[in-house]
Amino acid sequence: MIRKQLTPSKMPVRVSAEKPSTLAWYMCLYIVVAAGRIGETIPLLSGVPVARIISVLAVAFAFSKPEQLAATRVMEIPLARTAFLFFALMILSFAFSILHSVTLTTITGSVAACAVSLILIIKASSTWASARTMITACAWASGALVIASLLQFAGGRAGYLAGYDPNDLAFVLVCFLPITHVCFLTARGFRRVIFAAIGGGSIFVTLLTQSRGGFIGLGLVLILLALFPPKRVTQPVPGGVAGGAAMVEPGTKPRKPMGLLSRLAVLAALFAVAWVAVPQATRDRLTTVFSPSTDYNVTSTDEGRFLIWGRNLPLVWRQPWGYGAGASGAVDGLLAHGRYRALHNMYLEVLVELGVFGFATFLAAFLTSLRALTRVSLTKAEANDQGELPMFARGLSIGIAAASVSGFFLSMSYSNCLWILFSLACVLTKSWAPPPLRKQLASSGAVGADRAATAQRKTNAT
Repeated sequence: MIRKQLTPSKMPVRVSAEKPSTLAWYMCLYIVVAAGRIGETIPLLSGVPVARIISVLAVAFAFSKPEQLAATRVMEIPLARTAFLFFALMILSFAFSILHSVTLTTITGSVAACAVSLILIIKASSTWASARTMITACAWASGALVIASLLQFAGGRAGYLAGYDPNDLAFVLVCFLPITHVCFLTARGFRRVIFAAIGGGSIFVTLLTQSRGGFIGLGLVLILLALFPPKRVTQPVPGGVAGGAAMVEPGTKPRKPMGLLSRLAVLAALFAVAWVAVPQATRDRLTTVFSPSTDYNVTSTDEGRFLIWGRNLPLVWRQPWGYGAGASGAVDGLLAHGRYRALHNMYLEVLVELGVFGFATFLAAFLTSLRALTRVSLTKAEANDQGELPMFARGLSIGIAAASVSGFFLSMSYSNCLWILFSLACVLTKSWAPPPLRKQLASSGAVGADRAATAQRKTNAT
């Protein structure tokens, strides 16, 4: 069948027969609940381990329906191997922990949750529709956090939610913001308006948290989105693609992307509106990042981050294999003679708790994910679904880059948000990624149909 040519404004965005798997919906719900703190912000669900219940149900479904799981073996993915090496080091750290009870709690809590969710997210991504559903869940989680924060805000710092403090909230919103941006770019109709609201709300609430680490991460995200924008790669594909891949009508041209200056102007205007809308006290606190000599983290002789870092870093050389997962607070109090404070630096946290080898593995997770996602973001149009795969890869890589910067000021090395990002990076870089579009066409017989249609058009023309 020969389709009529459409104008660019009427160009179809997606022709897909794929549907997300049931396990993908479970994990989508898990991401929204675990990262968006749904179960802890709704009074009726207070005290109910909703995220854990969902993960148990997901595991039960995975065992009952193994035919619906992705064929990829988890350990075939380089980033997954790095992640499980990191988890193994956390478990082994129990042997030399200075506070075994805390390390055991960390292992049975953080390690178990991150490892199980990593496996389930990878195995749930049997199709691009399933992978896309789970990635989009990050934007919905951001929306839930924005709504909860605005409803509970009564002046001062926003973000004192159950399970989060303002710094944690800013970290999550900043890391998920690039994904929300890609969801906005790929959505249509009312969904596009919703994602725009979530993105703008994320910027506004991040400022309201008064988190300087989040503020720096937000600036990095906006700059990277302007310099390296996620782009939809479109290419005319005759006859469409069978099996759920994307299609671009012949004779149509994609909309011309915005230039660098235009992108900078739009993002700067969006930030300026949010900046003017926040209270003056918030602006005063955030602007201290431009005069660090007056910041309490530098000048304080009791609680400043520089003081905490300075008294704990030398302890690494005393025991380079670490002091046990989750034990950094005890190290600060018992060995550094501090006040049992969190280290407020995820790199130093890992270095103190898991030693030099754990630190190297943690860095390897960042470098491996960014390298792999960069490759995927440069994938040509015929190797993905309507150009969305490289767009989400670019957004996810910017989110991980933001985590690497914001985490320098926060103890987030075992956070759900960070390991959800790593899990989704495994999904986008794993071996199920669609083969070249020409092979899909050939295997489905669409190439032959297209050639027949072309011959028919030539016959009609003569």
